[in-house]
Amino acid sequence: MVAGKIVLITGGNTGIGAAAARLLAEKGANVVINYREDKKSAETLISEIMAKITTAGGGGSAIALQADVTNQEDVAEMIHLIINRYGKIDVVINNASPKPFPRSLQQTEWKEFQLFNDVIVRGAYNTTTAVLPQMMAQKKGHIINILTSYVAGMPPAKLSPYVTAKYALEGFSKSLAAELGSSGIRVNMVSPGVTKTKFIDHLPEKLLEIISLQTPLKRIATPEDVANVIYFLVSENADYLTGVNIPVCGGSAAF
Repeated sequence: MVAGKIVLITGGNTGIGAAAARLLAEKGANVVINYREDKKSAETLISEIMAKITTAGGGGSAIALQADVTNQEDVAEMIHLIINRYGKIDVVINNASPKPFPRSLQQTEWKEFQLFNDVIVRGAYNTTTAVLPQMMAQKKGHIINILTSYVAGMPPAKLSPYVTAKYALEGFSKSLAAELGSSGIRVNMVSPGVTKTKFIDHLPEKLLEIISLQTPLKRIATPEDVANVIYFLVSENADYLTGVNIPVCGGSAAF
């Protein structure tokens, strides 16, 4: 299904990215985990993945590469290193994002909008443009962009820089799907709902209980829930999908 595929995950050292890296590597993919600063968490994740693969037998592999996705030269060098090592890249998962904190618009400076736009949208642009020549040459490739269920319906208040950037990433994704389909390159999206990651560790337990009760499935998503959908998209079962946005939100948002 995914065995032998070369998969790059930006911001892959924690949360949803880490869960996807674990699952894809265990299923036989060669996963490249990109991180910006936290080398320790990336190395710990690599050790964990490789130990599990060694114990279970078979499986793929995982390595970590440092790069700031907002820096075009950093990203170009990372893509060059991956292609030199593996000969190709099959899938890029654009997952990198700053951690959002609730703040009213009056308390929010434009530089915060710029930060989220730089990491989420510019980061996706940098990785996509860097890998595109190789994907076009092989007439095959897959870009998966991680959005948020907040792009459906009314988002929560006071997260405007984050939500704005994710809406922009949705537009970018759909435009690319239309443009690149004839070149054999697919572009899809995954929109997690509230998920148990460091992004919500500042929220009160009572609020999380309320969110769970308001969700039809009566629980908050785990990173593994989202990773399972990413695995489906990476697999050959999704070969005829492009421009699709899959919500992983327990029914809390209507797409």
